[in-house]
Amino acid sequence: MIKMKFQMKLVKIRFTILLFLVSFIAFSQYKVPSKPAIIYPINDLVGKLTPEQIEALNQKLIIYSKETSTEIVVIIDKTLNQDDPNFAAAQIGNEWQIGQKGKNNGIVILILTEDRKMAIQNGRGTEAKMTDYNTNLIIEKYFKPNLKNNDYYQAIQSGTDVIKQILTGEFKADPKETQESGDVFFFIFIAILIFIIIVVISSKNNKNNPGNNSSGGDLFRDIIFTSLGSSSGWSSGGSSSGSSGGGFGGFGGGGSFGGGGSSGSW
Repeated sequence: MIKMKFQMKLVKIRFTILLFLVSFIAFSQYKVPSKPAIIYPINDLVGKLTPEQIEALNQKLIIYSKETSTEIVVIIDKTLNQDDPNFAAAQIGNEWQIGQKGKNNGIVILILTEDRKMAIQNGRGTEAKMTDYNTNLIIEKYFKPNLKNNDYYQAIQSGTDVIKQILTGEFKADPKETQESGDVFFFIFIAILIFIIIVVISSKNNKNNPGNNSSGGDLFRDIIFTSLGSSSGWSSGGSSSGSSGGGFGGFGGGGSFGGGGSSGSW
């Protein structure tokens, strides 16, 4: 009887958490700009670039796409209304179907002028080279200094040049940056190790107490894996209803965003 009451209480707690998350998403979700009939690499929705600058950047990224099939799309907008830039960039990548079908090799760069925030989200086909460390490095070293000076053109120019170098294996980090990367991965390794220890201890406690199947450890793991499941839910690849022609010479229905990327503010 006590066990049943505890399980009922646990169900209510989970339902409350789920209801809160659904409500939060419903009220704060960024409204993704409608997918253009023709998609070009540069989508300046607020007029930060001159027509000449847009043309130059478009030509560079279109040529790169034709050579490699990798599609890099930049969206400059005003605000997310307090939403998460990584989530918004992943939404755009999925709904606009950025990347080639079967390759999912698209990259979305979202810049918010009023929020003074940005994000880089990459399709799963580019994750091996466009790691979280690399995307964060691009934001910190190449985008932020130029955005602080209100030079959006140079930010996009230098940032996309480095993305191209990373994807082709030509980019070489400074020794200091490599050392910092090692430090970051060391702390990540320690955090993962601690997490595994907690899970193992929790599992052993459950085995030693078979009457307590709905322990706090189970709830903790449920929340973690539910969160991971919702993230993978963003990566459906967008609509599969045909492909639209565009600045890249026609999209093949790519997508699959939401597995990584970085964001920052200036």
